[in-house]
Amino acid sequence: MKRTQGFVFLAAALAAIILAPSLRGTEEFYLIRLREGQQAYAEKRFLDAVTEYRIACFGLLEEPPLLSNCLAGLALSQDAAGKGAEDVDATLRRFTDVERRFASYGKAPLPPAMKAAFAELVRKRVSPDTLVLLPAASAFFETEDQKLANLPAAERIRLFETRAAAEPASPRWPLLLMKEEAARGDQKAAIRWATKALELSPNNTEALLGRGKAHLDRKDYTKAKTDLLAVPAEERGKSPELMGQFLVASVAAKDWTTASGLSGALPEEVLAKPDVAAAAARIPTPKPVAAPVPPPAPTPAPTVAPPPVETPVPPTPTPVPARTAAPVETPETPATPSPVLSPSPAAKKSPIEDGRELLRAGKTQEAKALLKDAVAAAPADRELRKALLEASVMTRDWKLGADQLPSIEPLSDAEAPSLFYGAVCLYENGDAAKAREYLRRARPRIAASPFVEYYSKKILPAP
Repeated sequence: MKRTQGFVFLAAALAAIILAPSLRGTEEFYLIRLREGQQAYAEKRFLDAVTEYRIACFGLLEEPPLLSNCLAGLALSQDAAGKGAEDVDATLRRFTDVERRFASYGKAPLPPAMKAAFAELVRKRVSPDTLVLLPAASAFFETEDQKLANLPAAERIRLFETRAAAEPASPRWPLLLMKEEAARGDQKAAIRWATKALELSPNNTEALLGRGKAHLDRKDYTKAKTDLLAVPAEERGKSPELMGQFLVASVAAKDWTTASGLSGALPEEVLAKPDVAAAAARIPTPKPVAAPVPPPAPTPAPTVAPPPVETPVPPTPTPVPARTAAPVETPETPATPSPVLSPSPAAKKSPIEDGRELLRAGKTQEAKALLKDAVAAAPADRELRKALLEASVMTRDWKLGADQLPSIEPLSDAEAPSLFYGAVCLYENGDAAKAREYLRRARPRIAASPFVEYYSKKILPAP
């Protein structure tokens, strides 16, 4: 063993002399050896890793951060190659000596998998009395969460149940139990614990997502939809895999509105999955709808700030000619009604009908006030909120319009006018990325008009 080690170190010294014409070249040679050691370890060529790491450690004696990295890799490779406790312990003693003198561990970090494995090796072979004196001691002691994760599942669940009983006001334990039961496949128990967490923390995103997934796994689509749509859209966007399952379930239930809205919001890698792609292909293609009626020019008021000088002024809204605004199959009429505020067949006028009449009469502020009151009285009425979104654009109240979006999302492609109005409000509120997403979906399904063209040029990047 000693003769082999001596040969390796001599080879390293000769290589440094022959291959490195300068100090910089020498350093590069040893850095290459360090990288080769990491690569060999990752590929489970542990004997090759030991050789590469020994050469690297020899040349990096004057670079404590790299030396710490190198010694950690050497110890792991020796242990994995079965070199014996004596070699591993000798390397770990060198490592702890470098760490005590230079506090260098972590300044040239290991790859994550090696870092975790090295911490485990150190905890197993170095005494706690030695570890506690190291500057990087915290990297080698298990956190409470790590200790819990290392327990057998059944023991962990019993512990969580005990903690939940001892801390009945804390949602932490029900949430952990929800995850444990879901991992075991007991979705009924997962739903029970998620419900408990929501009782303690209403609208908790993690609990809603967990319970929604459990309902999906049990094919209880109605309850899954209630939970998942209660999660804010930006939070749903952080769980694209779950939303892909939601799309599949929506198609199975023939809920085309929800399915269409989800298909327009999912990333391409999720939409490319076979089950999601097959489900998305079943969503009916909506027929083109008329373009939104441009809002009438507001009456100038001293309190309204003019647009920035560098921003082009939107075209003055005028009635859209039938050839550009109306659907092909609809004959020209004297006044094209708003595509969102559609006439109601009921004899008694609804707030939406009243709002439409006010908008056609140019009384946009009155229409907005009427619809705001109607939404306040019936906040769950999605059609009222869509009408208020349109009135907000008519009055250029961009914030009010954007405030309606969380309550009406997801929007399907068949709701192209609302997608357009939403895009305008989002853009004017500074969310250009989401505005582009909305407008890309709306643009092919609405006819051209000066107002539409103006915002299309502002929001969509030039081809």
